[in-house]
Amino acid sequence: MKHLFILSLVLPSLLISCKDKTNSRMNFQSDSAEVSSVGNNSVFNLENIDILKRVKYDDLSISYSPVNLVSELSDGNLFFKTRDTAKLVAQLSVSDLSNIEVLDISGANPVFRKKGANKELILEVFDVIEAENILRHSFYDSTPNSKLLENGKILLKRRDDSENLKNYVAHITDAPIQYLAARRVGNLDQNGTYEFWFDNELKMVKEISGDIVSYKEFEIIESINIDNALSENFKIDFNIEELDEDYNKLSFKVINEIDKGAFVTSNPITGLSHKCVGMNYKTGMISKRIENGVLYTMAFKKGLYPECLTSKHEDKSIYIFDKDLNYIKVKY
Repeated sequence: MKHLFILSLVLPSLLISCKDKTNSRMNFQSDSAEVSSVGNNSVFNLENIDILKRVKYDDLSISYSPVNLVSELSDGNLFFKTRDTAKLVAQLSVSDLSNIEVLDISGANPVFRKKGANKELILEVFDVIEAENILRHSFYDSTPNSKLLENGKILLKRRDDSENLKNYVAHITDAPIQYLAARRVGNLDQNGTYEFWFDNELKMVKEISGDIVSYKEFEIIESINIDNALSENFKIDFNIEELDEDYNKLSFKVINEIDKGAFVTSNPITGLSHKCVGMNYKTGMISKRIENGVLYTMAFKKGLYPECLTSKHEDKSIYIFDKDLNYIKVKY
């Protein structure tokens, strides 16, 4: 096994990761604009916050990532569409409070409800995969998923004692960001990859089905062997591009050009520079497994941490992990 991290360098990342459940509600001098509907006098307030766009209605709000989604108002409802193809993803409407307590998310078009003092927001989902860019920031149940390892596959479902999202498996990526500090204190289950820990080993996985909200299925795939890996075999592309007038997009692509084995990495934002610690948003970053590697993307409001988001830092690095959490440090 390669040398362990210096704990003092890793703990700040771990501590910041504890804020993940709340960072979608953070607001750094947000820009806002009202979108009104004459039909039912509804007013949606759209705010550009740090890494998300937030939709507010009275005391209610939901957030979404503008990396892949845009929103537009029509007939008093807010429609979410894919940024590149304008495919309909979800519809947000406002209604008087109902007595419905269990989410109706088992049908072809799952319906999520968020109740306020006088009204409720109703989100009807047409594309489950793309809608994760809304759901993961807006609907949260702290109860861990039920997990089963069988015949080389991992099946995730909601536990019976789930708080309220009984049939919804919250966003679980097949390329989870890894923190080593939790392992050093012997707390694997809190390491951010609980769903894929079996017999003290992190299973490398690839998602099989992502279009059903009631369960998620993952195929176990071969892990890379870090003992045989060379840092120069890893290629890391770091890129910043403009999304729209309000946001830019950051992307990291990490691939191994020699070994096709799967791996996970440390948070690429943390590895960019010590100046980026304040932008260590795990939940705001979209990660997915690609051929021979992992792709990370994240939107950020223009003007946010300009001293961090530059490609000129000399200390840019990332840690690559195998299934046993052996790792190597790769500079780029």
